[in-house]
Amino acid sequence: MSINYNIATDNFQTVASIFSDSTGGFTTTFQVPLDVTIPLTSDKVTTAMSGTSFSATTTHSVTVPIVTGGPTAGTTGTAITITGTDFNAFIPVKSLSIGGVQVEIPINMTTDVDGKFTPSGTVPKLESGAHPILVQVGDSTYTPTFTLQGGSSTTGTTELNTNPTIYQLTQELSPLGANLMRVFHFNNGNKEWTFYDPNPEFAPFITLTELVTGNPYWQR
Repeated sequence: MSINYNIATDNFQTVASIFSDSTGGFTTTFQVPLDVTIPLTSDKVTTAMSGTSFSATTTHSVTVPIVTGGPTAGTTGTAITITGTDFNAFIPVKSLSIGGVQVEIPINMTTDVDGKFTPSGTVPKLESGAHPILVQVGDSTYTPTFTLQGGSSTTGTTELNTNPTIYQLTQELSPLGANLMRVFHFNNGNKEWTFYDPNPEFAPFITLTELVTGNPYWQR
């Protein structure tokens, strides 16, 4: 008999083939297909017996991936661990940044066989307040937050921007060519995101056109 998993509407994939024992029972395990849609709830898993019309169906759910950071608050220099769970196995973890500052992670890092990953880093010098933690896993980006406590870092950031120099984004980043996919900036003052995307389809929605010295930017 075969075990089929419904990875999409009317699209079953055979995930196991087994034989029943002398009492007509069986026990088996299988891996959920990597191309299954996430999140997915109450999906069908069907057992079909070859040569007969007999089949039995149960359900299985694929949960939504979760990314968290801990601790969620602290001062500059705080060690922070990012935890991702419920992902597909062996998905590349491409980048990690805190408040727009890139954090070094192991080369070729991926989720493990259970769909988990746990990179760690140190909180950089940022303004006091809430800052996004951007984690790119596969083609998706996840944004838990970290709240920087204390005002010691604000002075340093303000000094960097006392006489800012402004550059045209497209001109400064033109050497990247097709390697440039998107640029983000988070304004900690008004708590708003701006972005630039070279794709002409996004031209009407672009909100970031300049680069200012002393400001953090996240590039993917």
